[in-house]
Amino acid sequence: MDSISNLLDTVIDTVSNFVMSNPIVLLAILVMGGLWLFLSDDDDYRYRGRGRRDYRDDRYYDDRDYR
Repeated sequence: MDSISNLLDTVIDTVSNFVMSNPIVLLAILVMGGLWLFLSDDDDYRYRGRGRRDYRDDRYYDDRDYR
């Protein structure tokens, strides 16, 4: 258990030292995180079976009513 803790500390120290010594990497991580957050697809509920029941997407339905 102690070796896992030491390994985790080493990994965290290495990553934090690398990011802090290369500010452009930190900037790139922040920009990519922002892009992922604000440009992610808002229509994900359509694929998970959630959302409004009356929602119809023209990509999956034509004009015929199947009821």
